[in-house]
Amino acid sequence: MRKVLRAPHDEVYGDRTATIADPCGRGWGTESHIKDVDPHERSRRVAAIARQNLSATAHRITFSWQ
Repeated sequence: MRKVLRAPHDEVYGDRTATIADPCGRGWGTESHIKDVDPHERSRRVAAIARQNLSATAHRITFSWQ
């Protein structure tokens, strides 16, 4: 029985990737090129993801003063 470790998803650089585990527990990655991405578009996508992650992290941060 295979286990999906990381479902198929599109990367910012134009590939679709996924990771599964075989019956022995070994992880296997798969990657397929689906489109060419211009370097400027790739940079824009990375910046958008960074802003999204920063915003999500800011909501989770709490401070406790003792």
